[in-house]
Amino acid sequence: MRLEASTPADLPQIKVWWDADEDHKRKPFSDDFFLTGSGLLVFRLDDSHGAVLYTRIEQDSDPARIRMHIQFAPSDIVSRRRVVSAILKTLPVVIEHFNGEGFQQMVFDSVSPSLIKFLSHFGFEQTEGTNDYMLTFAQVELVN
Repeated sequence: MRLEASTPADLPQIKVWWDADEDHKRKPFSDDFFLTGSGLLVFRLDDSHGAVLYTRIEQDSDPARIRMHIQFAPSDIVSRRRVVSAILKTLPVVIEHFNGEGFQQMVFDSVSPSLIKFLSHFGFEQTEGTNDYMLTFAQVELVN
């Protein structure tokens, strides 16, 4: 897995993936949202076959918390197996990095039952009354 800079050359692919996403396509699309340089950490995650997903991590309203946004490809373009492998290898490293930067929590918003179930294995728990799922770093075993 490689974290690569996302550039304007990625925009056509990001837009196709965005428009294929049932939840995202109802929301306004911003050209620079998933481009490197626009958040705390924004990247394209590649495996040996190419791009797997785009991620944006930004400061949340609570200064001790970061918010993660992910744009996945349609499953006919990038298999769920590739996505699972990418997340398993990358999320612990990202958590460790931001924990080392002094952040205490990570949150993401989702309505996808499969993503919610998968990330619950890391310890993400629903914030009551919202579509937010939060992970408190002190509750997870971090990568060495």
